[in-house]
Order: sequence, then C-alpha cells, then structure tokens
Amino acid sequence: MIELTPENVFDLASKCFFDDEVIEKYNGTPPQELWAKGGGIVRNLVFDKRKIEEHKNEIKELLLQLPDEFMDKEKQGVSFVKMPFKKDGTQWGEQNHAELLMALGKAAGMVWYTPRELWALTLGVPIVQVLQENNDDK
Repeated sequence: MIELTPENVFDLASKCFFDDEVIEKYNGTPPQELWAKGGGIVRNLVFDKRKIEEHKNEIKELLLQLPDEFMDKEKQGVSFVKMPFKKDGTQWGEQNHAELLMALGKAAGMVWYTPRELWALTLGVPIVQVLQENNDDK
C-alpha cells in the first residue's frame, strides 16, 4: 500500500500530468478529450485522462487513508481544512498537498466537492467527499 505522504502525492500527480512529448505533439494544448479535470482551490489542475486511469488504484489507496468522515454518505462531505490529516489524526501534509490529492481524486471520479460559488458559505474552502464508487455525475 502506498503511504499518504506529501512526497507520494506529488510523485503520483507528476505521473498523471501530460508528458512533454504530448504537449509538443499538440502544440502546447492537448485535445480536451484527453483531459481529466481535477480543479483545485488556488490552482486549476488538468491531468492526462489515460494516466489517471492507469493510476486509479493508487489514488484510491491514498484517499482511503483520510478520516472516515470524508467517506460518510450521510454527512455528504467534510471541510477541506481536515484533508491534511489521516484517519489516526496525524497530519500527513499541508493544504497545498491536500489540494493536489483532492484534484487527483476529482480527476479520477473519486472525489466530489462543493462548487466554488458556495465556498463563501464554508469559510472559503470546499466541502469534500470521497465517493465510494466512481461517479462523474455528482
């Protein structure tokens, strides 16, 4: 199992971005059908859809190490502020690392978060839910 650490999240994200060759092939902008949009809070992250598919199991392993309340269907999500912590309460990273994990999960269809328009109601950050099934519709 891959451990939830800043280094592992960054390494996994790096594996899921577009390669330089793909960027060059498409003159700087790969076609949108190859995009896996992750969104983000301060960054708008887009990954290579094919690579996200290859690494879905690793993304899921990392997400499942977050506190159980992120997976609670009845709660329908928890403040992003709690995302840099593991199930046991220890801090695994900082907000920027959590944002990257959130974006990977979103791109993989494993994370839902509130639309930006609602963040003013939740202290400027999204409510995040880890989905038990891939669900691009939520």
